[in-house]
Amino acid sequence: MFIDLHGHISRMNTFLYGNALKEAAQVENILFAKLLSMNSLNFNYDDSSFAEENMAAVDWGDELSREGSSRVAIYKATSLANCYTIEASFHGSKRLNNLAPKYNKIKKCIEPEDTLTNRYSKFYEGKSAIYTPEIYEDMGRVILVLYFYRLFAIVFLTSLMKIQFREFTIVNIRPLKE
Repeated sequence: MFIDLHGHISRMNTFLYGNALKEAAQVENILFAKLLSMNSLNFNYDDSSFAEENMAAVDWGDELSREGSSRVAIYKATSLANCYTIEASFHGSKRLNNLAPKYNKIKKCIEPEDTLTNRYSKFYEGKSAIYTPEIYEDMGRVILVLYFYRLFAIVFLTSLMKIQFREFTIVNIRPLKE
């Protein structure tokens, strides 16, 4: 996974740009943005873009193509599917996500929200947020947690595939009965 972090002066919210990919890779690509929005009050999935036009668009002012952006360049050079540019507004967010309650499986109860994940806390005043270092830290925490879950899933699935392959190999090397 490659992530390029940017500050955005003219748009509100935190959102991302991803590359336009083919089939299953695009589903995984979009899923990362959806999971971010499900785990952070401040990440806006609806403002994110995975359009092919966005990979070659020319920026106004400097007239440089986005093909020179690190997200697109890394993808083209390495075929790494999960390359993102995450844009966080300097102003804050105009809309907050609804997060599912945190359920503690060990204690079998719903945990109370902390000030960063409670949309009615002092940070948000019920409707929007002016970003603070704590809010940026919370968004960074969500990105890292999702990255490590993804890494764990890859390792876990790879180990399952090896087990299935070994079982398949053992079945195929038995001598045939005559």
